Amino acid sequence: MRIQKWLTCLFMTGLISISFFNIGFAQPEFIFSIPPVFGPPSSEDGKFDLPNDVAVDSAGNIYVTDGDNNRVQKFDSSGNFLLKFGTPGNGNSQFNNPNSIVVDSQDNIYVVDIGNSRVQKFNSAGVFQLEFGSLGFDDGEFLIPYGIGVDSSDNIYVTDTGNNRIQKFTSLGAYISQFGSVGMGNGEFTLPQEIDFDSLGNIYVVDTQNNRIQKFTSLGAYISQFGMMGTNDGQFQNPSDIAIDSLDNLFVVDNVNNRVQKFDSSGNFILKFGIQSTANGDFNTPTGITVDSFDDIFVADRGNDRVQKFSDLSCVIPISGDWIVTEDCEISTDESTPASTIIQNDSVVTITASGSLTVPAGENVIVVNGSGLKLIQGSALNILS
Repeated sequence: MRIQKWLTCLFMTGLISISFFNIGFAQPEFIFSIPPVFGPPSSEDGKFDLPNDVAVDSAGNIYVTDGDNNRVQKFDSSGNFLLKFGTPGNGNSQFNNPNSIVVDSQDNIYVVDIGNSRVQKFNSAGVFQLEFGSLGFDDGEFLIPYGIGVDSSDNIYVTDTGNNRIQKFTSLGAYISQFGSVGMGNGEFTLPQEIDFDSLGNIYVVDTQNNRIQKFTSLGAYISQFGMMGTNDGQFQNPSDIAIDSLDNLFVVDNVNNRVQKFDSSGNFILKFGIQSTANGDFNTPTGITVDSFDDIFVADRGNDRVQKFSDLSCVIPISGDWIVTEDCEISTDESTPASTIIQNDSVVTITASGSLTVPAGENVIVVNGSGLKLIQGSALNILS
């Protein structure tokens, strides 16, 4: 494209060199809720009675475990109801308190069926595929299975909460391995609840009763931890779930504190959002969380019987290049940042220190900061060097 050729020429002539562009972190913005209007618990289509968790597939469809209604509901990316599956019971496609939910790379759906001590697998239309697990203490058995995660190879990890361990299975439900034991030491758990994976395959476990997040290698070897009981930044009261975005930022549901906290991959606190209320953007004992391919955030606001969607507008990637915006993104500067020139679809826009610019989806953006370039968010990178 014309902008790319122009920038390449500047690189070749030495007129521009790569440098870093620093911006402040914007608070995640509320987008919508399901249902759109706050109301009492309900068994109607598109409404919930204690939603436990939320997941998103490759097409942006949203799946919610509707706990007290013993079903899963599916919505499109705008929150419109599509279908439901599940009834109370212990047969195929029946549930006794469905809890955690995850979607693999083939858009298969795995649901933790707590009361039946098992995991059930469905296709994207909600058709039953298989189940695995039963009540017990041996390999492949569960005592209060709670959380579930899927790695880049579609292996399934289940937080076996009552047994204080993590069990790993194939996508067909065959047992592979496990790690963890009861306790407060490194690599030990007290009622772990949820799990997620970063881009390197490292495993993060929500160690709920120990009020911390523990990090492990892909083989289950302990690496580090962060968090302690409290109400201050970086502290937790019964954290319940974790989701990791494309930049390896961590979003932790801080259940009793009625908020979500954001950390970097080393566990350094970045920001928080939410208080206890029924207003948009606030929570009442939130439980589940996920992020989609655009790094939008979905929270199961259990006590308010809804799911809320947020857009994280901090928009930073530490690499230079040419980027096409896939979703609206706010570019902002702080007082330490020089005036910045933004080339947006061949138009030049300048923002000064402490200024900001919202870039609509579908536009090409390159930021020129002083003598350098810095990409501000995105994927599908086109490196210009």
